[in-house]
Amino acid sequence: MGETSSADLGTLRAGGKADVPFSFEVPQEGPVSYDGKLLCIVWEVRVHVDVPWATDIEESFPVAPPPR
Repeated sequence: MGETSSADLGTLRAGGKADVPFSFEVPQEGPVSYDGKLLCIVWEVRVHVDVPWATDIEESFPVAPPPR
């Protein structure tokens, strides 16, 4: 797994929305995205929302790095 970053957004109300700007760099030596029959390499951003006294929310979103 890659780097981890966190942001304290304070209190979010049910149904609320929060935008968290971020950026990242794909390492030049890292593998490119690939979807084959025996192997699949996918770059993704994972989001984890820590909800006190309730089930946390986790999502992942695929990203397509630019070709080299």
